[in-house]
Amino acid sequence: MGWLAALVYNACVDFAETISPAYAGKFIGTLRRTFFERKGDLYCTPKALIVFLEEFPEQDLLVDYIDRFNAEQHRISWFDNRQLLLSLSPPSPPCRTLTSLS
Repeated sequence: MGWLAALVYNACVDFAETISPAYAGKFIGTLRRTFFERKGDLYCTPKALIVFLEEFPEQDLLVDYIDRFNAEQHRISWFDNRQLLLSLSPPSPPCRTLTSLS
């Protein structure tokens, strides 16, 4: 089981270095809270499983990573060979305040 922990650790280190130099060397717990434990929805189509993540503050760091991931067209062999697609929620528009009512 020790080798499995080492594989997960190495994958997390590679992920952190890929998304931003600011996250290189961070604890796995930080990565888990910031990027891995995210609310979202799953959508299943006959050809794809779409993971749609809800908006979160650091999501802009994942745009390039998700683009590369989706371009690689990963397949889930045990799920009728559906393609796995990751998607981010678009950022919410900023709130506008009314300065005066006319």
